[in-house]
Amino acid sequence: MVKHSPYPDLVIPEVPVHEYILKQIAAYGDDIALIDNTKGETLTFNQVSEHVRKLASALNKLGIKKGDIVAICSSNCIEYIVVMLAVSACGGITTTCNPLYSEAEILQQLKLSNPNAAFCDLDVYKRLKSVKKYLSTLKNVFTFEETPGITSYAKLVRTDDGQGYPFVQFDPRNDVFLLPYSSGTTGLPKGVVVSHYYTMAQTVINSVSFYQSRSSCQYIVIPMFHVFGYSMALHTISRGSKLVVDKRFHLETMLEAVQRHQVTHVCTVPPIMIALASTHLHTKYNTSSLKRMLTGAAPCAPSLIRTVQDKYNLLITPGYGMTEMVPITLADPLVSRSDSVGTIVPNTEIMVIDPETGKELNAGEDGEILARGPQMMSGYLGNTQATKRTINADGWIHTGDLGHYDEDGMLYVVDRLKELIKYKGFQVAPAELESVLLTHPDIKDAAVIGIPDVLAGELPKAFVVRKSPSLTEEAVIKFVERDLVHYKRLRGGVQFVETIPQSASGKILRRELRKMSIGKSHL
Repeated sequence: MVKHSPYPDLVIPEVPVHEYILKQIAAYGDDIALIDNTKGETLTFNQVSEHVRKLASALNKLGIKKGDIVAICSSNCIEYIVVMLAVSACGGITTTCNPLYSEAEILQQLKLSNPNAAFCDLDVYKRLKSVKKYLSTLKNVFTFEETPGITSYAKLVRTDDGQGYPFVQFDPRNDVFLLPYSSGTTGLPKGVVVSHYYTMAQTVINSVSFYQSRSSCQYIVIPMFHVFGYSMALHTISRGSKLVVDKRFHLETMLEAVQRHQVTHVCTVPPIMIALASTHLHTKYNTSSLKRMLTGAAPCAPSLIRTVQDKYNLLITPGYGMTEMVPITLADPLVSRSDSVGTIVPNTEIMVIDPETGKELNAGEDGEILARGPQMMSGYLGNTQATKRTINADGWIHTGDLGHYDEDGMLYVVDRLKELIKYKGFQVAPAELESVLLTHPDIKDAAVIGIPDVLAGELPKAFVVRKSPSLTEEAVIKFVERDLVHYKRLRGGVQFVETIPQSASGKILRRELRKMSIGKSHL
């Protein structure tokens, strides 16, 4: 049975993203648009428009044209959104990359997208320059900080007169705006093809779901290379609201920012919620301006939501989606119940099916959640097979999540079919960790699962078949740490086993591994 949103459909503007946002913010003039809480720098709405125009002109003169890809490998900064809009104005595509990635991880991702240029933090510059040797397409690497001998964002904007601003014809439904990366429901990271129309649908739907106005002030510390971060940043600026961004989460820094900037809205993930619930630091700061929080990226316990709501006297909206389609639901705290992830957002429909037979299920019956709407990806870059596994012939996207809806259309997520591990909101693909483990000369076979953890959500844990009995747990953990970003470490530990349980077709039986799991975690 197909379940439709209870809300009327919204009109999705069929225009390129930069055109829509620049038109929206033109009326806001010299009001502050963006605040970098780490550096103390600001941009007004007029300055955002000016920087977009000048940077697009500079990129156009450097040869960035329609269909070219520009990577951003950076922590949060106010220039992030400007680069995305300027690349869009050139007809280009932005791909986002985690700045904490090792050189090997950056190379793996950029080899899939083949960017023509990149913007990065200064501390990422050395890694990108090294990666550049293996990427024939990557001609220019720019930094967000000004440093002698390196072309910076500021220099590009400062020295360009804007006369080279490109004029490009767009097909918003088919032209690509963004290429973030996701592990999908299983396997290694894949480029998610996000059209201008997808992004416009996402922005419009968010606008009616999170109740921001011109007087609102949004705080974002969740990374803008993630769909949660960049989508809420675009949504906020398009509404004419003030956006405060922070480079990394520190509880007292966040509370101080709330007081100083009179923050009304905050985007959070469960680890931030836990920190807010358990601290006494909030008594040092005036947080009375806070009105709403949106929590996503990973499940959040209802008891935790209630604790934070009561402690800070605000309303919390849980959201549900995935890089391939977001949002799917948002929970209005005035009408949500228990552990529901909310009501289906406008222009969207869901269906729950039996994962074995594909049969459509009714209200109250658990099965795989499928969703369909304008805010869904076109597919995975250069990966037709993965696209077909995720989007069926009728345009339904397989979320890989198990759950049900009730008679009132509230959605409940109860488990995951997908193998993806969520550590503090970050995606960890077991297949990636397994491929690293299997390069160890003393490992015969390996498998990875996520084990539950109150603070992190899940911790990656490895099951290893040794070739040599002298191989230790510590050695395996250090081997993985050598080449992978911190959140992919084996914090759930290593368990040595005689064999890895597999099906007749060779698929790892992860449910069996969960039953076998023993030992302590390594936080």
